[in-house]
Amino acid sequence: MPLHLQGPLHIPTLDGGITIEHDGANHVSLSLDRIRDIGLASVAEVLSHDIVRVAGLVSHRIELVNGGHIAFAFNQAGQVVELSGTRATLYMTTAHSLSIRALPDGA
Repeated sequence: MPLHLQGPLHIPTLDGGITIEHDGANHVSLSLDRIRDIGLASVAEVLSHDIVRVAGLVSHRIELVNGGHIAFAFNQAGQVVELSGTRATLYMTTAHSLSIRALPDGA
């Protein structure tokens, strides 16, 4: 049975926790203030990767082979200030690392 969030869900961690919010449609928001690096589970899932540096931010947009994408930006302090995407799975690999994997076709 799927889990449907009613309001924010806070998951405590050793470093303060993660807050998850769902808008009732297909959008999920995460508080990721402890994330220091974002990586890929497999570079074979990447169609393209664009990097833009502007106004103290480093923005990345990764197009995935399944038609999805991930976009994220870090500020000068190394904090994630934006993260969005479609057709991808995000999972924690360590307390400060997030890994991206393309959803398989049909998922």
